[in-house]
Amino acid sequence: MINTRNRKWCDILGKSSNLLKFKHFAWSGVEKEDFKPSIEGERNQNETTVQHIIENGFGTCFHLNYYECSFDGFTPLEKLQEVHAVIVARGEGKIIVDDDIYIVKPMDIVIIPKGASHQFISTDDEPFGFFCIINKVVS
Repeated sequence: MINTRNRKWCDILGKSSNLLKFKHFAWSGVEKEDFKPSIEGERNQNETTVQHIIENGFGTCFHLNYYECSFDGFTPLEKLQEVHAVIVARGEGKIIVDDDIYIVKPMDIVIIPKGASHQFISTDDEPFGFFCIINKVVS
Protein backbone atom coordinates (compact mmCIF):
# COMPACT_ATOMS: atom_id res chain seq x y z
CA MET A 1 0.00 0.00 0.00
CA ILE A 2 1.31 3.47 -0.88
CA ASN A 3 1.89 5.77 2.10
CA THR A 4 0.81 9.11 0.62
CA ARG A 5 1.33 10.99 3.89
CA ASN A 6 5.13 10.85 3.71
CA ARG A 7 5.71 10.85 -0.03
CA LYS A 8 5.02 13.43 -2.66
CA TRP A 9 2.52 12.54 -5.35
CA CYS A 10 5.01 13.53 -8.02
CA ASP A 11 7.36 10.83 -6.64
CA ILE A 12 4.55 8.28 -6.77
CA LEU A 13 3.09 9.27 -10.12
CA GLY A 14 6.04 10.64 -12.02
CA LYS A 15 4.75 12.75 -14.91
CA SER A 16 1.76 10.54 -15.73
CA SER A 17 -1.81 10.47 -14.49
CA ASN A 18 -3.05 7.85 -12.06
CA LEU A 19 -6.24 6.01 -11.21
CA LEU A 20 -7.19 5.26 -7.62
CA LYS A 21 -9.74 2.45 -7.85
CA PHE A 22 -12.83 2.83 -5.66
CA LYS A 23 -14.30 -0.09 -3.70
CA HIS A 24 -16.49 0.05 -0.59
CA PHE A 25 -15.64 3.67 0.20
CA ALA A 26 -11.90 3.07 0.01
CA TRP A 27 -9.38 3.88 -2.73
CA SER A 28 -6.50 1.73 -3.91
CA GLY A 29 -3.19 2.75 -2.43
CA VAL A 30 -4.75 5.02 0.22
CA GLU A 31 -4.58 4.00 3.88
CA LYS A 32 -7.58 4.31 6.19
CA GLU A 33 -6.57 5.79 9.56
CA ASP A 34 -8.32 6.55 12.84
CA PHE A 35 -9.08 10.28 12.95
CA LYS A 36 -7.83 11.83 16.20
CA PRO A 37 -8.74 8.83 18.37
CA SER A 38 -9.83 9.70 21.89
CA ILE A 39 -12.64 9.11 24.32
CA GLU A 40 -14.95 11.90 25.46
CA GLY A 41 -17.21 10.71 28.28
CA GLU A 42 -19.27 7.78 27.05
CA ARG A 43 -18.91 8.71 23.36
CA ASN A 44 -15.92 7.38 21.50
CA GLN A 45 -14.89 9.22 18.35
CA ASN A 46 -12.56 6.34 17.43
CA GLU A 47 -15.32 5.34 15.05
CA THR A 48 -14.25 8.14 12.70
CA THR A 49 -11.68 7.38 10.00
CA VAL A 50 -9.84 9.49 7.43
CA GLN A 51 -8.27 8.68 4.07
CA HIS A 52 -5.81 11.28 2.74
CA ILE A 53 -6.51 10.90 -0.99
CA ILE A 54 -4.58 13.90 -2.38
CA GLU A 55 -1.95 15.71 -0.35
CA ASN A 56 1.32 17.61 -0.76
CA GLY A 57 3.33 17.40 -3.92
CA PHE A 58 0.59 16.70 -6.46
CA GLY A 59 0.85 20.23 -7.82
CA THR A 60 -2.57 21.19 -6.48
CA CYS A 61 -3.52 24.01 -4.15
CA PHE A 62 -5.82 21.71 -2.17
CA HIS A 63 -5.91 18.47 -0.23
CA LEU A 64 -8.69 15.93 -0.69
CA ASN A 65 -9.63 13.77 2.29
CA TYR A 66 -12.48 11.33 2.85
CA TYR A 67 -13.84 11.04 6.40
CA GLU A 68 -16.31 8.49 7.67
CA CYS A 69 -18.15 8.50 11.01
CA SER A 70 -19.86 5.28 12.05
CA PHE A 71 -23.31 5.38 13.63
CA ASP A 72 -23.15 7.86 16.51
CA GLY A 73 -19.57 8.82 15.52
CA PHE A 74 -18.32 12.39 15.35
CA THR A 75 -15.25 14.55 14.89
CA PRO A 76 -13.90 16.94 17.53
CA LEU A 77 -14.95 20.57 17.41
CA GLU A 78 -12.06 22.22 15.54
CA LYS A 79 -11.03 25.63 14.32
CA LEU A 80 -8.58 25.52 11.41
CA GLN A 81 -7.00 28.25 9.29
CA GLU A 82 -7.95 26.84 5.87
CA VAL A 83 -11.18 27.06 3.90
CA HIS A 84 -12.94 23.67 3.61
CA ALA A 85 -15.44 22.56 0.97
CA VAL A 86 -17.36 19.51 2.22
CA ILE A 87 -19.34 17.18 -0.05
CA VAL A 88 -21.47 14.56 1.68
CA ALA A 89 -21.06 11.13 0.03
CA ARG A 90 -23.18 8.79 2.16
CA GLY A 91 -25.42 8.67 5.20
CA GLU A 92 -26.88 11.64 7.00
CA GLY A 93 -25.47 13.91 9.63
CA LYS A 94 -25.12 17.32 11.18
CA ILE A 95 -22.37 19.76 10.33
CA ILE A 96 -21.84 22.51 12.88
CA VAL A 97 -20.14 25.66 11.58
CA ASP A 98 -19.79 28.34 14.27
CA ASP A 99 -23.40 29.03 15.35
CA ASP A 100 -25.02 27.27 12.35
CA ILE A 101 -26.19 23.65 12.33
CA TYR A 102 -26.75 22.03 8.93
CA ILE A 103 -28.69 18.78 8.53
CA VAL A 104 -27.08 17.12 5.50
CA LYS A 105 -27.49 14.13 3.19
CA PRO A 106 -25.59 12.81 0.16
CA MET A 107 -24.51 15.40 -2.41
CA ASP A 108 -25.11 18.37 -0.07
CA ILE A 109 -22.18 20.80 0.01
CA VAL A 110 -21.09 23.00 2.92
CA ILE A 111 -18.34 25.62 2.71
CA ILE A 112 -16.48 26.15 5.98
CA PRO A 113 -14.72 29.52 6.13
CA LYS A 114 -11.18 30.02 7.36
CA GLY A 115 -11.08 30.14 11.16
CA ALA A 116 -14.63 28.80 11.67
CA SER A 117 -15.29 26.26 14.43
CA HIS A 118 -16.71 23.10 12.91
CA GLN A 119 -17.76 19.57 13.79
CA PHE A 120 -19.30 16.59 11.95
CA ILE A 121 -21.81 14.27 13.65
CA SER A 122 -23.39 11.09 12.25
CA THR A 123 -27.17 10.89 12.70
CA ASP A 124 -27.97 7.86 10.54
CA ASP A 125 -27.83 4.07 10.85
CA GLU A 126 -25.33 3.89 7.99
CA PRO A 127 -21.89 5.52 8.06
CA PHE A 128 -21.74 9.28 7.50
CA GLY A 129 -19.07 9.79 4.82
CA PHE A 130 -17.90 13.05 3.32
CA PHE A 131 -15.16 14.46 1.16
CA CYS A 132 -13.28 17.46 2.46
CA ILE A 133 -11.42 19.66 0.00
CA ILE A 134 -9.02 21.81 1.99
CA ASN A 135 -7.42 24.94 0.58
CA LYS A 136 -3.63 24.67 0.99
CA VAL A 137 -0.63 26.65 -0.11
CA VAL A 138 1.59 24.57 -2.38
CA SER A 139 5.23 24.66 -1.36
